[in-house]
Amino acid sequence: MIKDVLVPEKIGNYYLFAKRIVGFHVDTSEVTATQVYLKGSTATVENVFKESIGADQALSREEKVAQVVKSILNRVGKYDAVYTAMPSSQIIFKSLLLPFLNYEKIKMVVGYEVEPLLPFALDEAMIDFIITKQFPKQGNSEVLVAAVQKSALAEHISFFEQVGVHPQKIGVDFFEFYGLYATIAQNKKMKETIGIVNIGLGSTHVALVQNSQLKSVRVLPKGMNDFIAVVSKSSNISLEDARNAISTFGLTKEQDQAYHSHLVDALKMFWSSIQFTLGSFAAQGEVLEVKKFLLSGSGSNIPGLDEFIVKQAGGTCDFFQVTPLFADGKIKIKKNVGLHADHVMSLGVALPSEVTNKFNLLPSHMSEEKEVSLLTKQVLFAGLFFISVIVALLLHSSFQMRKLHSEIQESQDEVVAILKERFDLPRDLANFDMIVEEAVSEVTKEERALSLFSAQSHFLKYLLELHALDTEGLGLQVKRVVITKDTMTLDAKVKDFKSVSKFEKELRKSKLFKYAGSVQKTDFTMKIPLAKKR
Repeated sequence: MIKDVLVPEKIGNYYLFAKRIVGFHVDTSEVTATQVYLKGSTATVENVFKESIGADQALSREEKVAQVVKSILNRVGKYDAVYTAMPSSQIIFKSLLLPFLNYEKIKMVVGYEVEPLLPFALDEAMIDFIITKQFPKQGNSEVLVAAVQKSALAEHISFFEQVGVHPQKIGVDFFEFYGLYATIAQNKKMKETIGIVNIGLGSTHVALVQNSQLKSVRVLPKGMNDFIAVVSKSSNISLEDARNAISTFGLTKEQDQAYHSHLVDALKMFWSSIQFTLGSFAAQGEVLEVKKFLLSGSGSNIPGLDEFIVKQAGGTCDFFQVTPLFADGKIKIKKNVGLHADHVMSLGVALPSEVTNKFNLLPSHMSEEKEVSLLTKQVLFAGLFFISVIVALLLHSSFQMRKLHSEIQESQDEVVAILKERFDLPRDLANFDMIVEEAVSEVTKEERALSLFSAQSHFLKYLLELHALDTEGLGLQVKRVVITKDTMTLDAKVKDFKSVSKFEKELRKSKLFKYAGSVQKTDFTMKIPLAKKR
């Protein structure tokens, strides 16, 4: 779910998550498959498979192909996606020149443009296209459109749905082959006009490539099996013997004149069909002159076939090689994996290609189901993510509150201990609020006492000044002292009149008192003015 919902599967050609793909190619009499592992910017060919379609007359073709598909997938084991390709024999190819460079704009109009060219109604078809060339200055694009009837597409899909498999991509076999061809760096630089002849068991693809651009594709209903049937009938040998002879000796067994002549006759008829097809390309103004042929497919393995073609058509003839695919290290192959010409189509289906990365004939309702499924996953994930965030916040908040309460309780216990130690509080008092209230009350009392002391503290100075007198020599006995803002009233007694005089003298020396006049008695009440500046 994370791969589908949170982040894309890949960015450009870089796969963020590893993906194992099984690409299928269903031929007339056999099914081939290639298992590819995609990780980062590299692709690894892990395995190849080939199984013949059974000849059990009690089963339909769909059931027999489904059995083979199931058998191959059981051998594959774990995989992430299944890709397949429609046979080109069921496809209508049309080339268009459209005044757009943008892929999405082309996709919007291609159906209307190709509809008049189809032998069936547009609503009965599934169509898609590949861009074969673009002209930025003119703002044009050449596209090759592939159209298939929905009934044929449904039959092909049934091969997989019968075993509970839903392909994620449905391509066209020769488009996938061309994508493989275009992946090879040296082919991108080809300026020659090349005729590609892919000889399968029951059909043959004839394609024209000019300046590395795929121009046209035709499918001939002839293949390796036709050569075998002709040789078997003409030489009066079994099909199996004819197959073994052609695969082993091909055109090199000239000493067997009957066999050799029959095979040559079959190949001449076959090649005349190829030349007729190329001639039809020329009639459309698409062919300059084909002087180079590229052979592929299981039928290309016939010994001596390349020399035969050179004699018939002139020019040169080469075989399509997959070895250059592994030159730059972006595509790898596991050891002991025997990759042969039979597997080229399924290899093209499984490997990613810039040519066909957007091509998909998957029916719209299946695409919509996939989109709805993805949307459902996204909605569910968004809901789960939102709930997870809320739960996480609640848990975090609860944890923080518990932590805070714990710290508050510790602080309260510490405060209570300090307050009980500082103030004379009842030891059995446990309630925090009551303890604080009692402590506040004690503090208030102390503050009141301190405030009174602070307000009257200057009175002590006058008392200390009296105390500083020679009280013992004077025999001074103070009965009462009343200090106001401006005066100090002293009710006192000295031992004799001489002491009275001495007392008055010492008062005059003080800077805190003013002269208050003489005292006539040894027992007296005296009002002494206070000095203004203290």
